[in-house]
Amino acid sequence: MSKKILFNLFFILLIYCNSFSQILINQSKPLASLCTDVVLSNNSQIAYITNINGELMFIDLTTMNITKTLKEHEGFIKSLVIDNKNRLYTAGGDKMIIQWDATTGNVINKIHTPHFNKINDIAISKNGKFLATASEDKSVLVYWADSLVFYKKIIPNSSAVACVAISPYNEWIASGGWDYKIVFTSLKNDDSFILDGHKGAVLDIDFTPDGKYLLSGSDDHTAMLWDVDNKKAIATFKTNGSVNNVECFFDNRYAAVADMAGYIYIININKKEKVTEKKIVNGSIESIYLSYPTGWLGVVGGDKKLYIYNMNQFILDSCYSANIREFDSLAAPKQLMETEQQYIARQKQFLARQLAVLNKCYTQATRIRLAQDRTADTLFAMKYHEVQIPIEDIGKYDDKNFILPIKVNGQWYEAKIPVQDAQTLISNFKKVTVLAINRPVVDDNPNEPIYQLINLRLKHPISNKIYPIGQQITPAEDKYLRIYLQLQTKTKTN
Repeated sequence: MSKKILFNLFFILLIYCNSFSQILINQSKPLASLCTDVVLSNNSQIAYITNINGELMFIDLTTMNITKTLKEHEGFIKSLVIDNKNRLYTAGGDKMIIQWDATTGNVINKIHTPHFNKINDIAISKNGKFLATASEDKSVLVYWADSLVFYKKIIPNSSAVACVAISPYNEWIASGGWDYKIVFTSLKNDDSFILDGHKGAVLDIDFTPDGKYLLSGSDDHTAMLWDVDNKKAIATFKTNGSVNNVECFFDNRYAAVADMAGYIYIININKKEKVTEKKIVNGSIESIYLSYPTGWLGVVGGDKKLYIYNMNQFILDSCYSANIREFDSLAAPKQLMETEQQYIARQKQFLARQLAVLNKCYTQATRIRLAQDRTADTLFAMKYHEVQIPIEDIGKYDDKNFILPIKVNGQWYEAKIPVQDAQTLISNFKKVTVLAINRPVVDDNPNEPIYQLINLRLKHPISNKIYPIGQQITPAEDKYLRIYLQLQTKTKTN
């Protein structure tokens, strides 16, 4: 964490309360046009903002000045996302998707989608592999994000689709629309289910980072929290206006909700309660975005301003509250018999203690978040497993290149084997075992099998030598394979 971010975080937490006025870091002057969406760079140095004129703007968050104004769209831009490779994607009224370099502002790629009406929303998968568009034409289109090559079409809702989200592990495309429903559609097959509970159009949805819950916002002046596995609503939060923006925090505990009446609400997901609410603009809030890992929230509203809030107050609140109480005496008002110098010295002591508590809580929050990520990775890696496969057929041996064609699982491979081992293998191939790792496939083409065989190794029946077959994937290329192999080694050791 940079000194600048740490200072801002420290300064904001000096007076601990749930007031938005005390977590406001900066705000811009009114911009020329109504803003439609906002995202922040991962280091919270740049805000990217789109508007109704089809422009993409870069704003320096230190000076709050516009550094770039780019125009490639032929109509308004409705939605903007950023991926893990520092690329931006925009879409809107012209039914185009444009991929931008977030550093230079250069256009990397752009396509005209087959949507026959405007695009209301776009979503990027957590791993940056898929991009989904939600359209007024009742359809959702899914693309490979890198190339913007078409992947899949979905007709989920019976009405125009207002919003779309991709589950963290790419199992589901969730969409909400004017039919009041949230529809889950599998990325793999035709499986689907519906969450039905809103009394108005569903305007925005977002998954918690662990994928256990979905938060939705509606025209019925409510936000609802849904248990995805059990397919049911577990909490409803009333608001002052139509909820058009929901954003789950990266700690899995909090979420921000914004409405068209200009209010922002902070929701504690674990406790299923509103922590605070505050009217911050006159008119509608158009978009909100929480940056990771800095915890800064970007907000654009009907007043054409950009606001930056530091949400770490809420992310770290329980830790901070618990640890700062022992220093309450240092924070007490000036005592009657206390000199000014003594009071100032006590306040300095309190500030030093606050900084120490803040550092402790930030470290603890980071450790918890990393532990959650490791747990999720380990659970997925445990789906990997080793299998033994018989050889189906043997081809003619090439004794010049020492290549023996081998048919395994319906596919031919070339095994590089010395002459002597090849001769004994040919006469004993029905006894030969091919070892492989079955790797689960969660986000690839649904026409491929759910599991994919990788790292095939032929075990010679006489020499017991191991010969690799086909492409070998290294642990450096697949973190889940690395975790799986580490678990196997640990199991054998124990």
